[in-house]
Amino acid sequence: MTTIISSLIGLITILLSIIGYGNILNINRRDNDLLFTIIVGYFTIGFITLFLHFFIPISNYVSLSISFIGIVLLFVSRFNILDKKFIYSVIFLILVSIALLGYSNHPIDANMYHHPYVSYLNSEKIIYSIANIEFRFGHISFLQFVQSAFSNNFFNPLTISSINIIFYTFFLIYCFEILISKSENNFIFLIILFISGFLLIKMGRYREFGNDLIPFLVGFYFLIRTIKEKLLVNQNFKDSVFLFMPIYSSFMLSHKVTYVFSTLIFFLILNKSRMKQIFKNKYIIITFFTFSSIWLLKSYIETSCLVYPIVQTCIKNSGWYLTGMADPSNAIWLSEVWAKGFIDNPNWENIDLNNYIKNFNWFSTWIENHFIKILEKVSPLLILMVIISSYLFINKENKQKIIRNKIDIKALFFMLILISFGLFIWFFNSPLFRYGTFYIVSFIIIIFLITHYIIINKSDFIKIKKLKILFFISLIFFFSKNINRQINSENNYLPLTKPLHDNYEVLYDQPRIISPKSEIGVCYLTNHICSHEIPVGFKVLKKNKYFLIK
Repeated sequence: MTTIISSLIGLITILLSIIGYGNILNINRRDNDLLFTIIVGYFTIGFITLFLHFFIPISNYVSLSISFIGIVLLFVSRFNILDKKFIYSVIFLILVSIALLGYSNHPIDANMYHHPYVSYLNSEKIIYSIANIEFRFGHISFLQFVQSAFSNNFFNPLTISSINIIFYTFFLIYCFEILISKSENNFIFLIILFISGFLLIKMGRYREFGNDLIPFLVGFYFLIRTIKEKLLVNQNFKDSVFLFMPIYSSFMLSHKVTYVFSTLIFFLILNKSRMKQIFKNKYIIITFFTFSSIWLLKSYIETSCLVYPIVQTCIKNSGWYLTGMADPSNAIWLSEVWAKGFIDNPNWENIDLNNYIKNFNWFSTWIENHFIKILEKVSPLLILMVIISSYLFINKENKQKIIRNKIDIKALFFMLILISFGLFIWFFNSPLFRYGTFYIVSFIIIIFLITHYIIINKSDFIKIKKLKILFFISLIFFFSKNINRQINSENNYLPLTKPLHDNYEVLYDQPRIISPKSEIGVCYLTNHICSHEIPVGFKVLKKNKYFLIK
């Protein structure tokens, strides 16, 4: 019970700290929703941590300082933590956290390299070619920098899961507020209903979160904001969401390279005045260039590539070019053969894998296996669409006027084209569902809106609004599914996050590098640099005041 209480205290403390940073920077834009404030705070904390790591490890004291400053900023910005709406949100956050974490496990990737990278951030300042001892460190997410800011000996280790749960919860709250609002736009309502239903039904397990959740949610948040702004074309926007396009692109680059093309959604509202607004806003431009430069420099130092493992961005004569499994050409090849489903080929041990990934030799295997998995994953969304489509046709006869602020069907087709670009890039290079979830889900939703455009446009919003019952049904399904999982689970109540130190063996002393024993297999969260795939004969050199691993 003490562990549960301490983890919940850590969860709430992290939430308040993130809001503190977000609110102080967002002080002149109080009209924005709390989710936007959380996104701003999250980005700010990660930016600070990313910069500091060039010079110092994100130690206990650094972590506590970041948390404490966030709480101070919360009160300086006069955020009302006693507001009823916020209190209800915190209660819902606690319920969601308990439902998700109870008798669950961390995603396998989290134990393999997400949490170990956090351990590296906490224990050492930046190390040249750190990816030589774990190639997955090369394509780490910005999320790990924010997690490191809240990982210390005073918080429960389980609070490392807090960031994802906060985003998941407050995105649902954001959706709920739109669904119960008196807005009279059927298109926005249906988009929100589809996304929230998909989240609750198909992405309602903690093991499914990992590094993919936050870019997915942020992508859809800005997709919704962009479409909303397109609907209000007659209004003069001094603070257009288009302003955030540069920062959004660098945000996605630092989370998931495949999501960079989602930046194209901002082109839906592109015009000269908005472009001028971007170039006139020196804070946006400075933030974009500074953050992008620091992130690319971080990647270059750790991998010898600006964007690992894209070989074209790598510099071979850097002096610390990665070798072995971590070699960029090996890493990108391995990623591609896995993404194109070689393991699903019954004769994979006897086929030429280099030939397999060329042209469309992989397509038949992929279509018979992973494509079926994609259909299974999006099936809740498709079922919702069948239900809503049936409802729309049953209630199509009405005498209501066409809805106000309708979105032009040409805009929907244009959005479909913008999303399709990212979808094609995903399909030809890395067709795993989790690499392209945003493109797949948004593509399906926009197709639905286009094919049902006339009937949606003419439907009575009062009748459309009754469909919000599907949100509550999905919410009940979410809690029921997780409670049922907990009842039938054989796991411990809280997932193993930080095993005891005797589960590891020390391979190097300065810096301290450890490896897990076979009993646990992978690293989890530790106090030192850890990898379960450390190459034999690796060397640690000194480069000025920094370490270099070869």
